Amino acid sequence: MVLGCFIPLPLQEHIAPLLAQLDGDTQIVSIMVDLKEDGEDSMLGEIETLLAIDKIDPEGVFTSKLIFQQKLPFDANDSSMQIVSDNLQKQGKSNPLNPKELKLLYRLRWWVQKQCNLYCMYMVYAGFDMEHELPASINKTSVYNAYRELLLNYSKLSVQGICHLDMHRNNVTWGFNSKKQLAFKLIDFGYNKVYTETGEPPMDVTKHFMRVCDVVNEGLRVFHPVEYPMFHLCASLLLHPIFVPDRLWDKKKHDAKVELMRMFTKQTTKAQLVACKWGPVIYNAALPNSAGELFGLWRGIWDTYAIIDDLLLSKWKRVCNIVEAEIAKVYFEPRGNRIPIAHYPTGLAETSHNFTDTSDYMDLFVVFRGKFYECDALDLRVINAEFDLFSMGMMMLDEFSDTDTAWRFVIKYRLLSSTYNKTTRRKILETNVAIQQLCALNFMST
Repeated sequence: MVLGCFIPLPLQEHIAPLLAQLDGDTQIVSIMVDLKEDGEDSMLGEIETLLAIDKIDPEGVFTSKLIFQQKLPFDANDSSMQIVSDNLQKQGKSNPLNPKELKLLYRLRWWVQKQCNLYCMYMVYAGFDMEHELPASINKTSVYNAYRELLLNYSKLSVQGICHLDMHRNNVTWGFNSKKQLAFKLIDFGYNKVYTETGEPPMDVTKHFMRVCDVVNEGLRVFHPVEYPMFHLCASLLLHPIFVPDRLWDKKKHDAKVELMRMFTKQTTKAQLVACKWGPVIYNAALPNSAGELFGLWRGIWDTYAIIDDLLLSKWKRVCNIVEAEIAKVYFEPRGNRIPIAHYPTGLAETSHNFTDTSDYMDLFVVFRGKFYECDALDLRVINAEFDLFSMGMMMLDEFSDTDTAWRFVIKYRLLSSTYNKTTRRKILETNVAIQQLCALNFMST
C-alpha cells in the first residue's frame, strides 16, 4: 500500500478521468497485490466486497471509497515500474529512503524481476488509524458520538451480510467530516469474503481462525472474542481423556471434571489445573498441550481480556455448559460408558494445531458457535456479526480510562452482554440509545 498515486503506464488513461473528478486536495492510496505470490483468485472476494460496499456507502462516508480496480498482467514493454525503481534508488543515494520507500523499492524490483501479475486498486485515503492519538482538543462527547455513528454505520453493512472480522485499531481510521465533526471509518474488508478455490463457496473465516491461530503458543488477540480461546481450553480438557488410547473414561469422570472446571477463577493455580487435566503422572505432558501450557492459556485470557474481567467467569461457565453437553451427547452412551473411538486422531500427540485440524474438534466448534450465539450453527451472518461487535466493543472500552465507569457500563452490558438472543441491529440500537443518553448527561454537566 502506497500513500499517493503510483500508476503503471497501462492504467493511466483509465484512471486519469476518475482522478480528475476528485477535489484537488483528495489523498489517494495505491494498493498493489502480487497475484503470483497470493494466487490469481486472491482478490476476488475483496473486490466483490468493495463493490458491494460502494453501493451502500457511495460517498465513502464511513468506508474508504474505491476509485478504480483492475488486474494488470505483466507487460515486458511497460518500463514505468523500472523507472520508478531507478528514481527511488537515485534518491536514496542523496537522501536515505524511509522504511515505506524502501519497501516499495524492494517490491518494484521483485515484480519486475519475477514478471508478476498484479491487482491494482486505488482508494481515497481514509485518515489516520486509531493508533494515532486523537487531538487533545476533541472532547469526550465528540468521541462518544463518533463511536455511536460507527456502530450505526456498521449496522448498514451487517444487514446486507457484510462483516469485517479483522476490526482492530489499525483498521479503523479517524478524520473530520464535512461538518468538521470527528468521524471514524472502517477499512480493509479482506476477510469478509475469502475464496480458496475457484467455484467453491467463501471460506468460513472464524472456523479458519480456530485452525490457524495457535492461542497456546502464539498468544491471544484482544479483538478476537474471548469465547474462542475459552472453547479451545474447555474442549482440550474434556476431549483429551476420551482420546487417550487404552484408558478408561466414562460419563461419571467427565461430569466430575466439568464440575472442577466450572469452579475455575482468576486465582486458579497451575496445580489445580494440572489436577483437573486427569492423572498428572501420565497425562501432564501428553497430547497436544501440557497442563502447564493450558494453565498459561487460562492466565493469558485474564491478562489479555482484563478490561472485561467482570464478564469472564459468566462466559467461561456458558462455554463449559455448552461444550460438555455436546461432548456427552456424542461420546457417551445413555448408561454412561464411553463410545469406542474408531480411530485415534492422526498427529494428535504432536501439537495443538493438529488437534484443531481434527474433525472431532472442528465439528464441536461449529455446534458450539451456534449454541453460544443462540442461532443456527451455519448462520454465519449472526456468528460474524457477533465477532465484529466484540472487536468493536473492546476497542471502544480501550478508548477511555478506568474512571469512565458510565461508558464502560454501556459498552459491557449493552454491546458485550451475555444475552445473545437479540439481533445485531437491536443490540446496536440499544447501545446507540444508551450512548445518546450518556452524551446528554455530559452536556448537562458542562
